[in-house]
Parts: sequence; C-alpha cells; structure tokens
Amino acid sequence: MFGFFKKNQVEKEVPVFALAGGEIVPITQVNDPVFAGKMMGDGFAVIPASGVITSPVKGEVVNVFPT
Repeated sequence: MFGFFKKNQVEKEVPVFALAGGEIVPITQVNDPVFAGKMMGDGFAVIPASGVITSPVKGEVVNVFPT
C-alpha cells in the first residue's frame, strides 16, 4: 500500500527476440473453432512470413497440430 514492505528492486534490461516474422491476425480469424471462439481465452495468431519459427529455449518439438 505505502511501499514500506517492498524490497528495493533494480530494473534491468531483458532482451526480447522475435520468434517469427509475419502477419498478426485476430484470434477470431483462425481456422480452429476452439481458438476462434475464444474458448481458451483472447489472443492473436501469427501467420509466419518465411515458414520458420524459432524457439526462445533449447528443446525439441515433438508434436505440431495442423491448426
């Protein structure tokens, strides 16, 4: 409320990288009725320009849904 119990926080810069280049479209325009109906919540979709999406972490993609 007054900030008495807050620790002094130091702001630091955090790099942010684009995971894919492309076009952002409203979630209502995707072909999946669950996402388009916002049953999973509001959001957006990205149509990749190059067909390449990178990951912010090291890992392995084990499943990709056709939607």
